[in-house]
Amino acid sequence: MKEKHLIVAGLADLRQDIAGPIPSEIIKNWVLSNQTDYDHQEILSDYIREGVLLSSDSAGLSKLSQKRSLIEVMKLINDPKEIIYGYGKYIGGKGVGVWAADNTQMFFDYSIGSFDVIKQIVSAQQEIAKSSEVQVGIALHKGKFLEIGNGFFGEDSEYVEMVAEDFTSGGEIVVSEEFADDLDKLSEFMDVRDDLNFNKKFFRLNYTELNFYSKRSASCDYPAPFSSDFHQYLKSGDFDDFEDNLIIKKYFNNNAVIVLKVYHQRNKFLLNELTEWVTVNSLISMVKSRDGVNMIKSNGDLGIFVCEDHHRAIDFAEDLQAMLHNNGYSYSIGLASGEVFVFPLENGFYDIAGNPVNVASKISEDIEARNTFYLHESVDVTGRNMSRFDNFVLKKSGVELKGFKIHF
Repeated sequence: MKEKHLIVAGLADLRQDIAGPIPSEIIKNWVLSNQTDYDHQEILSDYIREGVLLSSDSAGLSKLSQKRSLIEVMKLINDPKEIIYGYGKYIGGKGVGVWAADNTQMFFDYSIGSFDVIKQIVSAQQEIAKSSEVQVGIALHKGKFLEIGNGFFGEDSEYVEMVAEDFTSGGEIVVSEEFADDLDKLSEFMDVRDDLNFNKKFFRLNYTELNFYSKRSASCDYPAPFSSDFHQYLKSGDFDDFEDNLIIKKYFNNNAVIVLKVYHQRNKFLLNELTEWVTVNSLISMVKSRDGVNMIKSNGDLGIFVCEDHHRAIDFAEDLQAMLHNNGYSYSIGLASGEVFVFPLENGFYDIAGNPVNVASKISEDIEARNTFYLHESVDVTGRNMSRFDNFVLKKSGVELKGFKIHF
């Protein structure tokens, strides 16, 4: 079986945000069925969405995070998110997931014309170029998607997320062949991206000479995890009172952050994969309950956890490593520490922002060294026996990362 690396993620410079919990009713119906092709199609039929999916990713965030305070970085990535959301919402697009990260995702139903979509996105990129310090790469793909737990699944979803995250640069618009087929008027402005050797062909849209004069929604409050008072503070850009501001103090803390990536085998049926996610998530919850670590979010594919005590965080990561190894799962774990914001969400869950999340992600899911636990130098290991660990030095996105690692 071919291993499947589903492109999902959390915050800062993580991959696309974690979807919500997998609805238990889907798993129950699948387990109780005969698990045939017909059953699979019937159970998922209500979750199929046809249209255009947009994914974006900020450029240069890793280096930027080294030079600016956390609140400044959050402001800088807020601006382009508001612009993308405003232009997308104006024609009926909807935000997917929670936009606490540097990336975005929007869905445009098939009833919204592809040319209308591209006009809005070109206008968004042109405004971002003029007004934002942070630039973003955008990928668009037309197809069928599965919307489950406020996240999008399926091969079509994976393609557009992967291209945006790994193969776009700041200011770029990349479109799939399926989407480009609807844009005959713009064919002369498109170049094939020969470096994207996938099953699908992708094109770069050279839009600098295009002028659409599109409008955007007056309400640009994208789906964020922040409270309204914090979001207004963030948009103001007035951070002189940052250290003493009561709004900030509610969410601000110094924590060790654990990012876990679990690698699942590709299965004929998506519902078998999602059932495995639920199983893994149950095992993770058992480890978490023993160690008293705070789980920000976890779906059995990717998890983010925080802990004020660095040694307890290391113990937790090693317990995760042992549990996954003993149950036959491939995984990677990253641990880093520093200043983070943890935000409560309306549904009782949490989200998180901060450079430690970015770093922990880079030394776990980005490196993809299977069955390895990477411990960044920001974590305090004073008094701990590290003889079982090896040193590591890596470069990701132009930033040097170093610390300790252990391979199971």
